[in-house]
Formats: sequence, structure tokens, C-alpha cells
Amino acid sequence: MGSPRKIFLSNLLLLIGINLLIKPFYLLVIEAQVQERTGPSEFGIYFALLNISYILNIIPDLGITNWNNRHIAQQGHVYRNELIQLIRLRSFLAAIYLIVCLVFVVTLNYDNHEIKLMLLIAFNQVLATAVLFMRSYLSGLHAFAADRIVSVFDRLLLIILLGGLLIITPAHEHFPIEHLVLGQTLAYGITLLISFMLVWQRKTIDQKKNNYTGKSILSASIPYATLIVLSMMSVRIDAVMLERISGSFEAGIYAMTFRLGDMLSMMSYLFAVMLLPIFSRMLSKNENINAVFLTAFKLLFTGCAWLSVVIAFHSEWILDQLYNSHIQEASAVLPWTFAAAGLFSLQYTTGTLLTAAGKMKILIVISAIALCLNITLNFLLIPDSAAKGAGQAAFITQLFSFCIQLICTQRLYHVFKTSSVIRTIAFSILTMGAAFLINQFKWHPLLSITVISIGVVIFGSLLQMIPLRDLIGISSHENAS
Repeated sequence: MGSPRKIFLSNLLLLIGINLLIKPFYLLVIEAQVQERTGPSEFGIYFALLNISYILNIIPDLGITNWNNRHIAQQGHVYRNELIQLIRLRSFLAAIYLIVCLVFVVTLNYDNHEIKLMLLIAFNQVLATAVLFMRSYLSGLHAFAADRIVSVFDRLLLIILLGGLLIITPAHEHFPIEHLVLGQTLAYGITLLISFMLVWQRKTIDQKKNNYTGKSILSASIPYATLIVLSMMSVRIDAVMLERISGSFEAGIYAMTFRLGDMLSMMSYLFAVMLLPIFSRMLSKNENINAVFLTAFKLLFTGCAWLSVVIAFHSEWILDQLYNSHIQEASAVLPWTFAAAGLFSLQYTTGTLLTAAGKMKILIVISAIALCLNITLNFLLIPDSAAKGAGQAAFITQLFSFCIQLICTQRLYHVFKTSSVIRTIAFSILTMGAAFLINQFKWHPLLSITVISIGVVIFGSLLQMIPLRDLIGISSHENAS
């Protein structure tokens, strides 16, 4: 058994590698083409309804997944009766969720077609959260190989299903948004079945003492549920408010830019998937988490800084590679939404450590203040700046959340030494400065992005932001085995 840091790095490399092959292709090719073929207004309605489903999707989970991940990592077993009990509890909560979604969209005066679409989207969320629940068992048991398979299987199926439909549907014909939604239903359903089978074969019939009851599980998971709903609302409420205040077209423009940030968040979430069970187990054994935390933080910070700088200087060119229309409108929004996604992604290190340590009150207070700030900023900025205003509100909100989490993490665990802070600041200045200088030469965007990327690797390696020697060693070990 290697050190926790090496276990984290080796499994992270494999997990990110597999996801990089699948998820960006789905988001930037398949879903982008669906939006292109449906149009910004129709996709804007779907995007607003999707975000409503995200805001409310704490109901079918109520924090059980995060609680269970930490719980399984600490106990190291899957008990049959406990698993069945949790499935029954989540099924009951799923039924409540569907009813609440129905009431919510009726209250917001959506028409009958949009209400039916909402119910399908909500059902998909039930399936998707159930997959995440099953994955909490796999990652909690450190069954990272099985978790890697499940993490991309739904997107792989969607690429096959929707890719096939896009090919056989003539380009000049309208592509119904229902094709996307029903494709998700089938993909999530199959993935859920596979993930359940992977967990079920790892169960044990041996019973522990003091089994959890449904009431005690809910009581333990409520802080997680509160945190998730506050955090989700501060990220997703922008699109709903934008669609209601400025219309579906502006929501569609926002969705064009949000997709790229969502891709970054998806990849960054893989850090949390790995870190939560590792942190939970290490803290339960009173082991020092600093090495693992710093490795994760530096890697994630380097990646987010690199992509944010590239987006800031080349947003119009990047959007032009993905879409055929409304490029200029979206290019003014993209730097804000992507930078906000980068700041949100960094919280998968600080927030995950605080969650593993059970510091839920701190995170809940931060998230509650962030949500109030976000709603206030959206009301102030959207009427005048529409999608760009929503992006700016998101950026300010996530900057606030990240900075406060960072301060709390440092005060509680002293994870950063002075040298680490200096290296991080120096890396940021060098990266931004190099990007600004390169941009003055007016090179082709692809050449500029390539040179910036090379600079990031050099700066990151020299300043020890990228553990290049460890990564090469791990890669060599994997190839040898």
C-alpha cells in the first residue's frame, strides 16, 4: 500500500484521463450541437428548467450521498440491510421531489409542454443522483477502478445515442429538445443498473451493532443537505433569474458559456470524489493531511489558472469552434462564467477538507451568505447587463466563497506554508503576464494557446505547482505494470 498522496495521484491520473476522453467530447461536441440545432430560445427554456431541477435535487438525496461516502470510508463495509434501507428512503424522497418540481413550475407559470418537460428532467435527476449515491459506496470503499467506469458510462451512452440521432437527422431539420432529455433517461437508467450491481456484489450480510435507522440517517445527513442546497442555489439560480428577468434568449446565451465552465466543474469534481474518502479515513486515524491537500490544491489551481487565462484572451475564437451563431454576444460573458467556475472548482479542495472534518456549520454559514450575495447581485446586474451581469454576479459570489473557505482551512489546519503562498502568487503573476505579452504579438489563437500552455508547464514545474517527477514516476509504474 502506497502513501495516501501517491494513491491519490495515481488514481486521479486514471480518473481524469478517462473522463477527459469522454465528458468534454459530450459537452463541447454532442450537447453543443444539440443546442445549435434547437436554437438559443428553446434550449434556454430547457436550461432554465434544468437549473430548477438542480436547485431542488437535494430533495431526493438530502445529503445522504455525502454522509454515506464519509460513513463508508470510515467503516469500510457495505451492510446489506443498511443499503436496502437507504434505497427505500431515497425512493420515498424521490417521489416527494417530483411533486415539488411539479408545484414549482406551475407556480412559475410555465405552460403545459414545459411542465411535461420539467417532469422528465426531474426524473432524470432522480436517476442521476441515484448513480452518485451508488458511487459513494464505491469511492468510500476505495474501489476507484469500478468508480472510474461508472463516472463516464452515462456520457458514453449519450454520445452513442445522441450522436447517432444527430447524424441521421438532416442538418436543416429541427432537433427536438425531447431527444436530449429522453436520451439522458435511457443513459442514466442503464448506468444506475450497472452501478447497483457493482455495489451489490460488495455487500456483506454480517450485521454491525447499532444499525442506523432512517430517522438517524436523515438527522446525520441534514447538515450535508443544507450545505448542498445552498451551494447549488448560489451556482444555478443565475440561469433561472436570467430567464425570468431577461427572457429565454439571454438564458440560451448564458448556457453557451456555462457549458464550458460546467466542463471544468465536472473535471474538478473528480478531485472531491477522490479526496473526501481519503481525507475522511486519514482524519479518523489522526493522520496528517497536508501533503495530500497541497498536492490536490496546487494541481487544481494550476489547471484552473491556465484555462481561465486562455479563455480570457481567446473567448471569441474558442466559441467560434463550437457554435455557428451568437458568438459575439457569448464572448463577452464567457470570461466571467468560466472564471467563476474556476473559483468554484477550487472549493473542491477547501470545502472537501472541511466536509471530511465535519466542519459543516462553517460551510453552511459561508454558503448562506454567498447565496444572499448572489441573489442581490443578480437583481442589480441582470436588468442592465443581462447574461453578462449574471456572469459577473457568479464570479463575485464564487470569489467570496473561495476566499473565506481558504482562510478557514488555513486557520484550522495550517495547510499553507509561506513558501507555498509565494509560489502560488508567483505562478499566477507569471502566467497572466506571459499571456498578456503573447497576446500583443497577434499570433493565431491556436499558436498563442500552445505557447501559453508550454509556459504554464514550465512555470508550474519550476515553482513546484506541478509534481512533475511524481507524475512521471506514477505514469512509468502504470505502464510497467
